[in-house]
Amino acid sequence: IPGDTHYKYLCVMWGHNGKRSVSLFPTDVRVVCMNTFRMAFGSAESEGLIQKVSHRGDVHGKMDKLRKLWELSEGEFEKHTTRLRRFSEITVTEEQELRFVNHILPMPMGKAVTNRMEKGAARERGCLRDLIMGEASGAKDLGVLGTVYNLWNSASEASEHYLFKRSKDRGFNILEGMGRRLNEKAFAACERFVDHGRFSPEPVDVKLN
Repeated sequence: IPGDTHYKYLCVMWGHNGKRSVSLFPTDVRVVCMNTFRMAFGSAESEGLIQKVSHRGDVHGKMDKLRKLWELSEGEFEKHTTRLRRFSEITVTEEQELRFVNHILPMPMGKAVTNRMEKGAARERGCLRDLIMGEASGAKDLGVLGTVYNLWNSASEASEHYLFKRSKDRGFNILEGMGRRLNEKAFAACERFVDHGRFSPEPVDVKLN
């Protein structure tokens, strides 16, 4: 988000009984509760950034390994920040916004599709479109309305707060469930648009019906 400041943290976990290894990972999430811990841990785990230090062996060698991890995370942090900045700089048309919705939440097709399934998909798509059109948190105030960043932000907000309400564990949904898969799909689509001018891996985006 333009003008937003991100800080880098090193999260450290240990077991008070001495039987668990000390686990460390870099993150830009300030861990203050279980929800923020799940967010930081899930992201670090998916990127392979969690390192464990047992209470035995060569401590100096392990510290050198952690130092290299931190150097790697520094580069990844800058790369990710640059990518999000590009998201906020590139604008999209209303038709491109609709193409994004169609790619992220396509209408179900086939003989097995029921009327109930179609209505459910239409509700989800309508929710995402409303967020993209200006209902997403901070879209207008932060100056990201009509940008690629707004597409990513809207999809993330939809998956975390409005879609997949049947999930009993919202934290698990965001970290491991359908919410995470939709977020990853949305981010990949935004990256593809920035690099190649389309959301779909296919040569041409499918138009919204």
